[in-house]
Amino acid sequence: MTLHYVYVDSRNRPRDESINDFMVHLHTPIKNVVKCGVANFSKGNNSYNVVKPFNTITWTEAHSPGGGQYVSRFFAIEIPEGYYGINQLLTEITNRMNSAIGRQVNQESKTTYSFTIDDDYRVEITGTASTAAASNRWWGFSIERVFDDVRFNNSILHQILNFDRVQVLERMEAIVPGITTPSKWRQSQSSLAPALRSLKAMYSYTENQAVIHLASNTLAKHSQRMMMRDGQSTTMMTNVLEQIPVVVNRWSYIHLNRNDGDISWHNIDNQNINHFDLKILNEHYNLLEGQAESHWKACLVFETNDEPHHEIKEMYKEYNADAYRIAHRTTSRV
Repeated sequence: MTLHYVYVDSRNRPRDESINDFMVHLHTPIKNVVKCGVANFSKGNNSYNVVKPFNTITWTEAHSPGGGQYVSRFFAIEIPEGYYGINQLLTEITNRMNSAIGRQVNQESKTTYSFTIDDDYRVEITGTASTAAASNRWWGFSIERVFDDVRFNNSILHQILNFDRVQVLERMEAIVPGITTPSKWRQSQSSLAPALRSLKAMYSYTENQAVIHLASNTLAKHSQRMMMRDGQSTTMMTNVLEQIPVVVNRWSYIHLNRNDGDISWHNIDNQNINHFDLKILNEHYNLLEGQAESHWKACLVFETNDEPHHEIKEMYKEYNADAYRIAHRTTSRV
């Protein structure tokens, strides 16, 4: 077996291709490749933490028109893609929630949203109405029942603000208004006192994404990853060559260094490689499109089952012949 190392610098990519998705063309093909992996990687940490399609926040507001019923309405806002510090993000969210159209009907009081962050870095969002009358609003973040675990886990609510799914209302209806009861709500279940209209995240917020991925359709087409769906662990196919932890602050450099014994190998069916694609994916396995550009470098290692060179084969042959003669030499007798 022979190891071949290929160094890739995104600055040398074809001019018409994306910095996060381009082809690498080799001057000399690597023959009889049986597996490949990533030895080194380096990139600036300037990726967005709010990206499509996980940049929408939905919530429901309800009021009591009397008779023990609670009429609910559904609202949604979209946060523009980009990188946000926590205060900047919460300001953007609450401002857009407060400005949402259709939140005041007839003489209903309109809820005003605000936020705080405690000493444990947990976010709290509060909806405040002008009075504590029964006609004023309950509220809660909401998702439809068809909203799967993967989509929620990658959303702003969970991935950055760290609200848990048990804190989010699953709406029985679709988008149309409907009737619900206070027992269905995560906030304000027994009172309309302002303190009970607050929702505090269960965990500390996270501004930076936890990982990025180096991927390749050519080199890692048999890759798999674990995921959760409806509370069950399952596997799905991916094109990820290497998962790279992000353990540095924003604007610092992300580094990955592996020794030969630590490389995560991907099997390749004895192919000749003369070109391959490389992609940078975010933690949601989506291409880093439209984000701040940052050049990156990687070192890939390929293992081949090359036949030994002719001169090496002759050397091995002579070496073995000498070893045979030494092992079987005869001793002269007197």
